[in-house]
Amino acid sequence: MPLSVSQLIESADTSGDALRLIRAARDLTQADIVARSEGTIGADQISLIERGKRPMTSKQCTAIARALNLTDAQEAQLMLMALIDRAPERLKPTLRQARLRIRLATVEAFFMAYPPDKMEAFIATMDAVAEVWPQVKVNGKFLQNPAK
Repeated sequence: MPLSVSQLIESADTSGDALRLIRAARDLTQADIVARSEGTIGADQISLIERGKRPMTSKQCTAIARALNLTDAQEAQLMLMALIDRAPERLKPTLRQARLRIRLATVEAFFMAYPPDKMEAFIATMDAVAEVWPQVKVNGKFLQNPAK
């Protein structure tokens, strides 16, 4: 199952990473974005943003969001990332915490909606994942047969 645009944005570290991921998922070139934005952003600017050489401005973010047909919520996610990219280093930790709180609100909503009668089984599954995760992370891959 392919990731949604929101999931792609959430998985990215910078607005440039998010742009590159969305563009790749939609099989678009930088030139496609330029054409869709009717020239309001150039391929050279997109390249610099994606490579982390220049932070995305609010105006560029809006042009890109329109070119990619992003929802308002997705544009807001991208805009927040762009703001973090442009922020002074001393403010970045606080802004990243705000971004994390937004993401955690989704997790909280999931737990609140989860059927109470199935919660114990879910927690047992999460405990099992937590137990094997350090091994997975060290190996850099998923275990072929976790029973071993």
